[in-house]
Amino acid sequence: MDLIVKHFKELSTTELYEILGCTEPEIAKTLSFIVVEKPVIVVMAGAPERGNNFK
Repeated sequence: MDLIVKHFKELSTTELYEILGCTEPEIAKTLSFIVVEKPVIVVMAGAPERGNNFK
């Protein structure tokens, strides 16, 4: 089943989990870029980040 959810305000990640009834690892994270005039989409697991200490 496809599910499209539209919201007209910004939601925190926690609010999104509550609305969808899921956990953080169940929501994929995405990045999109244009590289040499072609789209590139990166889809990552939604698990929490570990060891990322950039400040």
